[in-house]
Amino acid sequence: MRPDDPSVRCPFCHARVHGSPERCPACDFELGFSDERRIAARLPRRGLVVLVLGLVVAAGVYSRAGRWGGHGRRNEARSAMARGLEALKEGYFGDAAQALDEAIRDDGEFAEAYLARGMARLGLGEYGPAVNDAREGGILVHGGRTDAAGWSGAKAEASARAGVVAERIACVARVAHESALPPTQAPRLVALLGEVTAEPTCSGQAVVLERWRAEPGPLAVLSRARRGCASAFRCAP
Repeated sequence: MRPDDPSVRCPFCHARVHGSPERCPACDFELGFSDERRIAARLPRRGLVVLVLGLVVAAGVYSRAGRWGGHGRRNEARSAMARGLEALKEGYFGDAAQALDEAIRDDGEFAEAYLARGMARLGLGEYGPAVNDAREGGILVHGGRTDAAGWSGAKAEASARAGVVAERIACVARVAHESALPPTQAPRLVALLGEVTAEPTCSGQAVVLERWRAEPGPLAVLSRARRGCASAFRCAP
C-alpha cells in the first residue's frame, strides 16, 4: 500500500511520510511495499553476522553439516539449520523462520535450531514465540542436547555459549513485549543487539548505544534488557 495517509510512517526509519513520495524523505527508503528483503538490505550486516556466528560456533553447523552423511533426520535438520542461519545473516527473518521450522520438524531436540528461530521471531516482532523458543532452546542446552555435544572436547564450550544466547534472546524478547515495541522496529532491535554483541568491551558497547540514540524504541528495549539481565550482557572493562 502506498503511504497516502499523512500519519503513515516509513517502515524503515519510522519518520512521518506525507503524500505519496517514491522514497522516504528522511532516510531515502523505497516506499510502496513493506517488503522484508528491502528492509533487510538497510540493516547493518556486521551485527547480524556476529549473532549468527555465535550460533555457528556453538553448533558447528557450517563446518560439519555438509560432511555428515547417513544420519537421517538429524542431517536433514542440520541442512535446514544452515539455510536458516544464512537467511538470518542477511536479515531475512521470515525466510529464516521457515527453514528453522523445518529443522525443528526434522529434529525436535535440536537446541540451536530453537535458539536461531527465537532470533528470527524476534526480528519479525513475534516476541512471545521468541521467548518460548529461547526458553525451549535453553532447556535443551542445559540438558546436554546441543548439536556439538557429540563432538570430542566441544560440549562444555558449546553449552556455555548457547546458554548465553538463550538467555539473551529471551530477555530482549520479553522486554520488547513488555515495552510494546512495534513489530516494524523489531529488525532494528536485532541489528542493535548484533552490534552490541560485536563489541566485547564496555566502552565499545557504549559507543554503539550512543550511535543509536536516534532510534529510541530499540535503544530503550536493549538498555532495559542489559540492566535486567546483566549476566547475559557481560562485557570486558
